[in-house]
Amino acid sequence: TSSPNGLLELTADNPQLVFTDTNEGTDKKTFRFINIDEEFRLTARTDNNVANADGGDVLKITRSGNATFAGDINVNGEDINFSTNGFADINNTGTGAIRLRPSGTTTALTISSSDATFNGNIITSSSGGNKGIKVITATDAEGFLVFGDSDDNSMGGMAYNNATDTLDIDCNNAVALSFDSSRNATFAGNIITS
Repeated sequence: TSSPNGLLELTADNPQLVFTDTNEGTDKKTFRFINIDEEFRLTARTDNNVANADGGDVLKITRSGNATFAGDINVNGEDINFSTNGFADINNTGTGAIRLRPSGTTTALTISSSDATFNGNIITSSSGGNKGIKVITATDAEGFLVFGDSDDNSMGGMAYNNATDTLDIDCNNAVALSFDSSRNATFAGNIITS
């Protein structure tokens, strides 16, 4: 035959490269590299049925380059990079936080073990019906929306207490308006009409 193009070349109808661990007796562990219908597959099975090419896929790669994994993808490095139609990367900061950078330089979103920090606006789609932001807490906890600046990150906002079913609206670091569970309103200041 002619010289192969690589160190190992298999030429056949649906060629397979099979690795089998026989130390398990009848429960053999078999890994196969398979080329089927213009797809590359890596399979892992506990049988030695070479004729059965389907099932047990660990990794499937199509001719167009799309990859399908049957399980989790674990990355030991710091970055996952995407370069099609622009640039984005998912970066592990080394502090337990994940950073998303769509432009490659500006961080748009940082996710820690308990918080998500956005570097821009949170936008809900304007099409397709009602949209909104929902805050869900435990029955004895408080849900809130807070506004602040570089000098004070909690200048105003609103908070709903699920334990007492009360709603407070803050302004300039103090409660300006409160609603109790009966929807009675209490103003901290004057009611001014023009």
